Amino acid sequence: MPLPFSVDLRKPCITVYTLLFSITILVASSCSKQATPSSSLYDKQLKSIDSLMINGKHKEAYAALDKLRAMISGKDPFIATYYCYISSHDHVSPDHGNIYADSALAYFKESSRMDRYPREYRQALLTKGDACAKNYKYILAVAYYAHAKKIKLAGECDNGDLAVKLAGIYYDQGNYRIAARLFLESYERVLACSEMLSPEKKFITLQGTLNNMAYSYERAGLQDSALYYYKKDVRLINSTKKHHLAAQRNIDAAEAVVFDNLGGIMIEKNQLDSAISYLNRSLALSNEETDPTKVTTYIKLAHAYILSGDIAKAKSALENGNALLNLYPEKDYRIRWLKVKADYLFKTGVLAEAFKVQERHMNLKDSLANARSDLYRLDVSRELNSLQEQARLTDLEQKARYRKMYLAGIIIVSVLSAAIILLIVRNLRRTQAAKNAATLYNKQLQQALSELERVNQNYIRIMRVMAHDLRNPLGGISGLAQVLLDDDELNDDSRHMLNLIETTSIHSLEMINELLKSDLGDNGPLEKGSVDINTLLFESVELLQFKANEKNQRITYNALPEPVMVQLNYEKIWRVFNNLLVNALKFSNDNETIEVILQQRKDHVLITVSDRGIGIPEKSREAIFEMFTPAKRVGTKGEQPFGLGLSISRNIVERHHGKIWFEHRHGGGTNFFVSLPFDVASTLNV
Repeated sequence: MPLPFSVDLRKPCITVYTLLFSITILVASSCSKQATPSSSLYDKQLKSIDSLMINGKHKEAYAALDKLRAMISGKDPFIATYYCYISSHDHVSPDHGNIYADSALAYFKESSRMDRYPREYRQALLTKGDACAKNYKYILAVAYYAHAKKIKLAGECDNGDLAVKLAGIYYDQGNYRIAARLFLESYERVLACSEMLSPEKKFITLQGTLNNMAYSYERAGLQDSALYYYKKDVRLINSTKKHHLAAQRNIDAAEAVVFDNLGGIMIEKNQLDSAISYLNRSLALSNEETDPTKVTTYIKLAHAYILSGDIAKAKSALENGNALLNLYPEKDYRIRWLKVKADYLFKTGVLAEAFKVQERHMNLKDSLANARSDLYRLDVSRELNSLQEQARLTDLEQKARYRKMYLAGIIIVSVLSAAIILLIVRNLRRTQAAKNAATLYNKQLQQALSELERVNQNYIRIMRVMAHDLRNPLGGISGLAQVLLDDDELNDDSRHMLNLIETTSIHSLEMINELLKSDLGDNGPLEKGSVDINTLLFESVELLQFKANEKNQRITYNALPEPVMVQLNYEKIWRVFNNLLVNALKFSNDNETIEVILQQRKDHVLITVSDRGIGIPEKSREAIFEMFTPAKRVGTKGEQPFGLGLSISRNIVERHHGKIWFEHRHGGGTNFFVSLPFDVASTLNV
């Protein structure tokens, strides 16, 4: 396992963004050189608090932190160092770490403080980058690191903090070789600055860097290089133990981690006995700091036992690992545990459960990969170079812009002031004139619309009166013709003429009825209710089947098993379906079948009326929906058309916010469609 970069080992994952508190304190010490006189005292107290943290006295450390915060003034630059320290602590959640990092940067809202306290400002930028990385905002993290890299501190020792942060990002990307190289760079820089660290801090820093370097080589598949640095790590631990340079609890934690990793290497080399020995040695090093890290040890131990065939011990190791994972959740290690659990189930023949666990493993792995998708797309080197180049260009452009602004400033301001005054005066005049013209135009337009509405209403009223008054004389003509036709003494010519009079009067009455039913241009709001369109269609088909029988025709409709409720005007929509069905019967030959289909789509209901009749000529296709359309045709039995039905139907459907159209049917005939959208219609299953 990778060594955690703090004394809190509850999160046994590679959190290289925070490195060690020793590096934070190292920077904090250097920051005090330009701080206020009180900063020296604060620095000593912070070092004391860090010592408590390293020795596991967290409760006392946090109490001392609270006391120290009360002493620091908001104007003292050490407040930034204080927030950086807390943000970098692994006991702090990523969200709270981000808040503390923002608090550190907030001190530098006054730009003058950036120049006065460059060390503190650089550390605040690095801390903010760490917080972004912990929250998977890797591009922002690199941006803050690049900004920090621009700040050069004269006479300061480069402790490799930036190198180790970038190593962490490369590691999470899977670029393990680059990560290992950067860890090596950090290790060498820490050695060069080691005189600034206490022996225990030096041990923790160097040992952690060696372990992570070795682990990176292991993940890169370079086992020999990994083994070399693990053994170097072991030598450092033994030397520190021999000379009592660090607390035993920290030595135990370091040994537990390196033995765990050596166990992993031995598994890869198929040296299972050595692997089990190392892993058991790691488990034997038990204390409050190392116990939470043992989850990865149990996972590896279970893997080794599965490979060696000791299924009982593998099961026990998996159960122990799961218990620790429940106490200290970590997605990376849960993924690994699920993988080994699946292997165990396959080995024991529990295939159904094995496949379920394997599926959980893949889903969690994909979820974590999605969360880190920005990281995998990030080219760190290119991003750093791009940001640095962009910063240089920005600085040059800003300087050039300032020079031009200083040279031309007075002239531009004078000319622009005069021009602005003139433009304001002219625009005010134009605006006022435009406003007056618009007001007059709107008034005229409103008057014209009112007049048009009045004329339209008069037209509708006259049409209704005329249509209504014409019904009586036409009815009388039809009646007289029928009476005269009852006379048996009529000759053939007279009877023929009377038949024409009767037929003409009947057709005229039907056309007047059509006009009255069409509302004569009334497009006001409809009275709607919840109607089962499934039942409405069924009733329409049943009613018109009698008319179809006159030509031995058949109407088919397979009603849906459930109601389809629509907000509509029953009478109006019934009239639409009646028109479509009557047209289909009229223009179809004897013994034909007319099909009616109702479909529920994602966002609308669709009704189709399909026939195999005489079709619609191409020259008439664009005119069939017009009122009194010239595209009228007699039916197959000489039925009289009026050219109103489709126009009325389209008006009704559009007032329901729907659509009506037709298509030619392959093999002859026509398909008419009526669509009602779901903002008007809704499906109700009962």
